[in-house]
Amino acid sequence: MEDIGMKTKRRFVEAVIVCTLLCLAMPVYTYAASNRIHYNNQDLFLNGANLAWQYFANDIGPATYSPDMAHFDDVFNQFEANGGNCMRLWLHTTGANTPAWDGNTVTGPGTNTIADLQTILDDAWSHNVSVMCCLWSFDMLRTSNGATINNRANAILTNPTYRLSYINNSLTPMVTALKGHPAIVAWEIFNEPEGMST
Repeated sequence: MEDIGMKTKRRFVEAVIVCTLLCLAMPVYTYAASNRIHYNNQDLFLNGANLAWQYFANDIGPATYSPDMAHFDDVFNQFEANGGNCMRLWLHTTGANTPAWDGNTVTGPGTNTIADLQTILDDAWSHNVSVMCCLWSFDMLRTSNGATINNRANAILTNPTYRLSYINNSLTPMVTALKGHPAIVAWEIFNEPEGMST
């Protein structure tokens, strides 16, 4: 008579064999398709990094440094040379410089915002690099930003009227103007939204 330990081991080995056979019987494309995205008529595995910013919340729009194309071109060039195909770029970040505001109401994307982003996207694409456009970061609620930035950030997060002003007056014009740009692989709403939760 077989003891309990041997019986358990035999059932374990049988289970491993059955699982292995099932895995081998599955079509190969099931796994291959699940780790690719369809982008610019290709099925790509995104190989990327978080470029994030050159000047925090100042890379696009009416800011002192926007955009530092020598920096971006150097990054995209190095990235292409090392086989990368996707970078993540933060846009409004805190809302300090873009979008344009009137109190807590968003009135537009901000002076030069779309043109600056277009310039960065064009440069990325010239290096065969796609871009994930990350709109906001949890940094929008840092107390060190000051009351003005925090109040309007809080308003678009909690008040549907103010949020709609952002969607209608900033996001929609940006997406419409840049629709179809070959460098845009995705629009991302937030960087680490859990960073502003309790």
